[in-house]
Amino acid sequence: MFIVNIMDYGASENAPDNTAAIQSAIDACANGGVVTIPAGVFTSGAISLNSSVTLRLEKGATLRGSADFRDYDQKRDDIGWGTGRPRSNWFDALINAVDAENIAVEGEGEIDGVDCNNPNGEEGFRGPHCIRFTRCKNIRVNGISIKRSANYALFFIHSDNIAVDNVTVRGGHDGVHAQRCRNMTLSGSDFRTGDDCVAGSDNENFTIRDSKFNTSCNGFRLGCMNLAVERCRFWGPGESPHLVSKRNNMLCAMVHFAPGDRNTLLPSGNWQVSDVEADCVARFYEANHRFERWQQGRPATTLSFERIKATNIEKPILLIGKPPRETRLRIKDSTIALREGVENLPVIDADCFEAIMLQNVVLEGNVNAPAIKAKDGGRIVMKDVKFSGSVETENIENVHDVLYIKTSMLIK
Repeated sequence: MFIVNIMDYGASENAPDNTAAIQSAIDACANGGVVTIPAGVFTSGAISLNSSVTLRLEKGATLRGSADFRDYDQKRDDIGWGTGRPRSNWFDALINAVDAENIAVEGEGEIDGVDCNNPNGEEGFRGPHCIRFTRCKNIRVNGISIKRSANYALFFIHSDNIAVDNVTVRGGHDGVHAQRCRNMTLSGSDFRTGDDCVAGSDNENFTIRDSKFNTSCNGFRLGCMNLAVERCRFWGPGESPHLVSKRNNMLCAMVHFAPGDRNTLLPSGNWQVSDVEADCVARFYEANHRFERWQQGRPATTLSFERIKATNIEKPILLIGKPPRETRLRIKDSTIALREGVENLPVIDADCFEAIMLQNVVLEGNVNAPAIKAKDGGRIVMKDVKFSGSVETENIENVHDVLYIKTSMLIK
């Protein structure tokens, strides 16, 4: 295997700009190889990976982004985003790859985005992403830490076969943002961000397991067909403040994401979420197709939550659909509890849905408010459900009204 060290191509800890030296080391691996960044702090502007190249950050190494936003202008195309055309600097990044395959960023080192401010960026300050790969396949990001990303820590566009393992993200904006990507696994990672931990839409076949998510926004703000989430933890308040609102409260553990301006083609369906804990978040899951501007595209369809423990939740589950009714929610072997002091809010609030099926579920709410409030739906099936308060239904085709009273117990 061909291995090169960036210092052999002129990189130096004392240099104010190592961009040319690092790019020379990468280009030396024209037929593939490993580019190593040794222990030390190396400052750079935008660099681009070629196919079959691994960028390895050794233990103690820091790849520090330039604090000057002008050092990142790649003028790359943005095909794959959708119909929405973000401003050109939206695709600026420290580490880039376009139309590449078999690429990796790995090691025990860190990437520091230095919160690079771009006065021409979104919201008047967002700067470059730390890693941005467009139309790539066979991607691996393993072991590294990312901090102070001036925009997304990891940004994947129209890419396939992505593995993100044992990655730590601190501060910044989104941890992972994936748009029109397929076949991604995220495991063993720890994201504590100022914005969404995992976001994006029009994705397929994602598996997220054994990971931690803390944020001052949403854990997942995601559109994905075929999503498996296993053994994950979500908790608030956020350790890093939201950089626009300056608040720290965590909004949703999981929220459906289908922005209309991206020409969303796929629904979110076949979500299999199991063995998940959520604590001190405003909402466990939200799909609001009628009133939320980020959810105007294709709807959420089948959702399965199993062995969920959600505590200290303000407004746990909200499903607001629009005709035709498509959402089918199944919850099994789970406990969902309102935050102390929350009054007059249901644990499950549903409007315009196809089915809600609950089995061996505890809904801890306010005894003076409905545990479930549902209208304009196809059917509700409850078996071995314990709940506080009442169940209120309106215009439900099949409520099994005798079944749920006989098989459910009220929590006093």
